[in-house]
Parts: sequence; C-alpha cells; structure tokens
Amino acid sequence: MSIISRYILKEYLKFFSVTLAVLSLVYLTIEFLEKIRKFSERDADFLLVVQYFLYKLPRILFDISPLAVLIATFLTLGMLSRNNEIIAFKSSGSAFSN
Repeated sequence: MSIISRYILKEYLKFFSVTLAVLSLVYLTIEFLEKIRKFSERDADFLLVVQYFLYKLPRILFDISPLAVLIATFLTLGMLSRNNEIIAFKSSGSAFSN
C-alpha cells in the first residue's frame, strides 16, 4: 500500500468513525424517546433498558453504515479538495499507481 493510499484511508476512517458515531447517537436518542413511554409503563429496570439498546446496536450500525460511508466519502473528498491535495496528487504523477 502506497503512502498516498494510507493517507487517504486514514483521513477517510477518521470521518467514517465520527460520522458513524454521531448518526448512531442520533438514532439511539430518537429510538429512546419513542420507547420511553413503553419502558415507563412496564416499570422497566434501567439495566434492562440499557441491555435492550445494546442488543439493538448491531442492527442500528447495519442500518446507518451506508449513510455513514456516503457522508464520509463526501467529507474526505471535500477536505482533500479544499486543501488542494487532489491537485497535488495529480501533479505528482504517481498517485494511485500501485
């Protein structure tokens, strides 16, 4: 893996992880606000509620991942473009040759 590929991957993974975390937090918050009445009606224990959302987390990550990939791609390309790094990659002549 070339240095340029590692750099782009590092920048992409930063945006992807932050985007995935934020979108998951928003999803969990909305889900919690929708379910809070049902939890309070059944007098559910706090640990049981936490366990419910922990078991639901893989499904949430599965649902959110495509959107996080799209947003992270746009953010990475935008950041590279804003800093004129794409032009620098093109002018070096060896960008993505490996």
